[in-house]
Amino acid sequence: MGKKILGLDIQNDALAAVLINSGLKGNSIEGHAYIAFSGPPLDSDGLAAALDTLMEQLDTTGSVCVTAIPADRISFRNFQVPFKQTKKIKQILPFELEPSLPFAVDSMVIDFQILKTEAGTEQTDLITAAIDTSQLQSFLDLLSSYHLDPQIVTISGYPSAVCLSRLSEIPENTMLVSVGVHNSTLYILSDGQLCLARCIPAGSPPDSERVKTICKNIQRTINAFQASANRPFQADKIFVTGTGAGENGFLETIGRTLDVPVEKTNLVDDTDARLTNRPDQAWNPDQMDHALALALIEGIGIKGINFRKGPFAIKKRWAEHKKSIIRSSVLAAVLLAGILANIIIDHHFKSARLDALNSRINEIFTSTFPDVQRIVDPLQQMQAEIEETRRASLFSPGGENSVFMIDILNELSGRIPKEMDVQFSRMVIGGDESIVITGDTDTFNTVDAMKGRLAEADIFKEVTIVSTTKDKDGTRIRFRVKIRI
Repeated sequence: MGKKILGLDIQNDALAAVLINSGLKGNSIEGHAYIAFSGPPLDSDGLAAALDTLMEQLDTTGSVCVTAIPADRISFRNFQVPFKQTKKIKQILPFELEPSLPFAVDSMVIDFQILKTEAGTEQTDLITAAIDTSQLQSFLDLLSSYHLDPQIVTISGYPSAVCLSRLSEIPENTMLVSVGVHNSTLYILSDGQLCLARCIPAGSPPDSERVKTICKNIQRTINAFQASANRPFQADKIFVTGTGAGENGFLETIGRTLDVPVEKTNLVDDTDARLTNRPDQAWNPDQMDHALALALIEGIGIKGINFRKGPFAIKKRWAEHKKSIIRSSVLAAVLLAGILANIIIDHHFKSARLDALNSRINEIFTSTFPDVQRIVDPLQQMQAEIEETRRASLFSPGGENSVFMIDILNELSGRIPKEMDVQFSRMVIGGDESIVITGDTDTFNTVDAMKGRLAEADIFKEVTIVSTTKDKDGTRIRFRVKIRI
């Protein structure tokens, strides 16, 4: 089961929302909505009415909310600090920014994005963003009344710029212009990262005048960026989004004025968003791209500017999930107790069985080797005793070519075939490394044949027929053979 994510883009004149289901197989768009405000720009009543409509159109139950507020409510700055440690940056940044902020630093929430820097330098370039705490609090309070507690609060258009830089193949130097009805936001992307964010006036209708104003402000912003970054910047392409772009040759005028290719954004087609489905025909990229980008950065796990920090940080939800946590803890404790009990019982029975086996081993050892008084390691001691017994069973103990009795018996049985009528009745082992075998057979020739076969054995030095006589009945030949080892 995937994670439901609600991307909620609050604009000055409308509310855009995209609900996606993010899972291992990708992201699917579950629903979307674009609700224009009926009253003044970003009026609290208008936003509340839009949220009422949104709750009717989308089922946001159980979803993770990610929201963005209009860029004209944010103070952007590019900044450089003489160290790289994030902790130090957080400590020093408010004091460094204070002279350039429109409000007291303690009345603002500040976050930043670190830009890539050249290796070997201690300087760190930042994009900083600050918002008035009272405005942020009012947004969060209104969303909370609709049971929406956003994990991320960022800037409208910023996630779209991040998605373009991270998830798409774009030229090295690119600009994203988000055109609103009253304001526009310019994002400069260079070397695969966001380098500048600025809110610029969009001017008023007619469209021809608005486009000229936007182009002038874009060029001024680029000039200021070049001066502060101390390097030239020439855009290879401009992406335009937002409901304020309009038609009537808007894109062509921008491209012609700035002498740069211009294209409208469409994150569904332009980025590797791992979407498993396409939105319906009501989808308008100018309206929905920013909300989709909000959901994507949470689903993919892209980190960036987030005002949920300090006094606005996500609270630990102990109270909300207290019952579930306690219930799960009790079940886990019962399961753990059962596992421990099973281990203890299993250990007890195995120990008892081991003691019984050890006792049995000792009994067998004592009965087999009664002369051994002290038992330390029964297995090792038994192996030593068996080895000693084995050595004592050699026919010629101590010699290099000692012969086992089993070898002698093997030669006797192996060299006399089954068809030869020979029966052994006695075998005497002498102290002079000799064996005397007594038996009977059918003929004298059989005795000679037996002697010849045994003499071929390598372990027998000499085979001699001691005597051959007929038995009382005259039907069998009794013989005595001496074998020297």
